[in-house]
Amino acid sequence: AAGAGAPVEAAAAAGGDADDQDDFDLFGDAGAAAADAQQHAAAAAAAAAAASGAGGAAAGASSEQRPEDAVRLRSLSIVRCPDVPSDAWSGLWRSLPATLVELDLSWNNLSDRAVGALCGALRISHCPRRLVLQGNRCKDLERLCGLIAGAGLVELDLGSAMLNDKSAAQLEEALASSACSLRSLRLSCNSRLTSAGLVKVAARLPNSALRALMLDGTPLCDVGATALAAVLPTSGLEELHVHDTRLTCAGARSLLSAAKGAPSARKLVVDEGGERVTWQRALDPADLLCCIARVGG
Repeated sequence: AAGAGAPVEAAAAAGGDADDQDDFDLFGDAGAAAADAQQHAAAAAAAAAAASGAGGAAAGASSEQRPEDAVRLRSLSIVRCPDVPSDAWSGLWRSLPATLVELDLSWNNLSDRAVGALCGALRISHCPRRLVLQGNRCKDLERLCGLIAGAGLVELDLGSAMLNDKSAAQLEEALASSACSLRSLRLSCNSRLTSAGLVKVAARLPNSALRALMLDGTPLCDVGATALAAVLPTSGLEELHVHDTRLTCAGARSLLSAAKGAPSARKLVVDEGGERVTWQRALDPADLLCCIARVGG
């Protein structure tokens, strides 16, 4: 439920050892949740700065506190806080520590302005490898594409947002960058993202680092399927989800045929004749046995 009871979760690892992880679950109203998360992020940023000796602050304290003992915030989730005003997030953005690897901001009703401010802060500090913006109100991706084009972002979730074909054109330009390292892109459940826009994204697949593309729940039709089928054999794409779209049986079969002939393809999820079809390449006998077990179950 949004508002009261909206969760904020932060996971911090001491010395980078997975066995020493501390989990923080903060509950309360949406405003308090964001404030608590901001305080925790600021504390983690200060600890990380002290550990690295930023500004010489830790130079004389090495005998009292070892750098590996400092708390490093690696994963932060603030979800379902839709009542927080867009401007109220700015303080949190500025407090995000450079140690973050994953940042989940799902279902917070973030506007283009709020997402743009976040991207500006991440470019100054450090961009996490995984960024989840599912369920927000973003469609102008200009500043976000700056992170995609060369800030080290590896996994991006833009599902259930307000993306349209203009958003797809912006993504196309970012994917064309030689410095782009994005490997997983989720565009699921964007009802305004049509085949006209998705064709542009598909055109960049052969020269991009993308390995997983999720387009389920979009208005993708056979025109888009034809474009995807044409580039699959020469792309490095390993996983493609196109179920719950407007594909006909002919479009589904063209993608299945293309996947079978694509050396990199590992998994395709598509609907054919009202049935969900999951095609998966078996790379060794163990994969084949797993597939047989799933079918038998």
